[in-house]
Amino acid sequence: MRLNVVQKFTLLSIAATVVIAVSLSLLVTTFQTRWLLANEVRLTAQAVRMMTRVELPPETFARAVREGDVAAFENLWRHFQQLPETVRLKIYDPAGRIVWSDEAKLIGEFFADNEELEESLAGRVVAEMGKIKSEHVHETPLTPEEELLEVYVPIFDGDGGTVYSVFELYKHPRSFFRSRRVLLSTVWCAGIVGGLALFLSLYGLFHRSLREQVRLQHVEQELHDVTTQRRLEAAEREAEHDRILRDLAAGVAHNFSNLLTGMRNYAARVRRALSETDAPLDDIQIVIDTADRAARLSTDLRRWVEPVDERPWPATLKSIVASLVTRCRETLPENVALDVSVDAPQTCIEASPDSLLTALSNVCRNAQEAMPEGGTLTISAGRACSGDEHGDDRFAQIVIADTGGGIPADVLPGIFEPFFSTKGTVGVGLGLSLSHHIIESQGGRIEVQSSAAEGTEFRVLLPTAPPERCGARTPDSHR
Repeated sequence: MRLNVVQKFTLLSIAATVVIAVSLSLLVTTFQTRWLLANEVRLTAQAVRMMTRVELPPETFARAVREGDVAAFENLWRHFQQLPETVRLKIYDPAGRIVWSDEAKLIGEFFADNEELEESLAGRVVAEMGKIKSEHVHETPLTPEEELLEVYVPIFDGDGGTVYSVFELYKHPRSFFRSRRVLLSTVWCAGIVGGLALFLSLYGLFHRSLREQVRLQHVEQELHDVTTQRRLEAAEREAEHDRILRDLAAGVAHNFSNLLTGMRNYAARVRRALSETDAPLDDIQIVIDTADRAARLSTDLRRWVEPVDERPWPATLKSIVASLVTRCRETLPENVALDVSVDAPQTCIEASPDSLLTALSNVCRNAQEAMPEGGTLTISAGRACSGDEHGDDRFAQIVIADTGGGIPADVLPGIFEPFFSTKGTVGVGLGLSLSHHIIESQGGRIEVQSSAAEGTEFRVLLPTAPPERCGARTPDSHR
């Protein structure tokens, strides 16, 4: 059986929900793992510096190295062995030579390929896990190399002075791996449960639409010989189709928003738990911004199937274009020039300003995306000239043109269809469809001309209102 638009929309929504849920689960798991590892390293560095300050100050360290006194190092090692999960200690001098280790074969060795040691000698705490090195020949019997955590801790001479030694502590952090396993289980279970709940809710809507399709096909078969009745049934089917689509879209948007809200709140809680200097902070913000963009997409979807019922207000072309230019400049790339002209600024139209600006902004955004290498975005407005083959004195026009590569002739007829997109996975095909829907609902129409040599021109025609109507108080007069 051939799937209709409602069923295709349902299946695509389920697939998109699964992809987003898995992606957000992976991101949250990765960021939380980094936070756990950073916390493990921070606590280890604090313990090392506290013990060293008491047991091996700079004078004692210098004397022990000079006289070959291993007793001071061995006493410090006994303290380090009390730290949980510690398996090895290496102590370096400022030149990068090992002056003491619990593995005697390493004393006096120098490893030139140790980039982490060079960073630590420069004053940074460095951690590395699972990296294979030439110096690990004696560590492999202690623990699997992929689970070996190296922590390089620079020891300073006084507060913020020079580095007089670097302590390299090897650990097998069982508690870290245990916490990571618990975190992975929790996040993935939450993602699976959330995705399953959303799938089940969408399946009910899908099953209902499928049964409705079968019922309508039977009705059509029974009434196909009665022309008048068939027209009535066709109108009924279209109304029912629209109602189901609105119900379906509302259900998808509601459940999708609930899932996004949970993901965003979890990410925000993780962000609050981090300090301003923690490495994953920017990555967590990416999760939050992505959830916000997805929420805005859900709002656009709901507006497409169920537009806001706004009261129409009279407005001049000048005020509409001024508001449009303000919105365009917020997203205009630096390599795109903006050219604006209004021939009849006091021409009066009657429209719902917010919805109309949403429609025009979508067209402008499409034009900007058509010029990735730069170009000129032209916005012009005036009365539709009667001498023009498309002209009509009852209409005002707003023309939005770009100098991009144009729209292919075989693609042009479908650009206003819902979910039609030439951007692959980047776009969902609602922008121009929503613009077309809004403009026609306000008594206007939108036309397009395109060529590879000159770019694309969208022509929006809007019904005019008597000039005295624009003298009345409008929403623009309050701004």
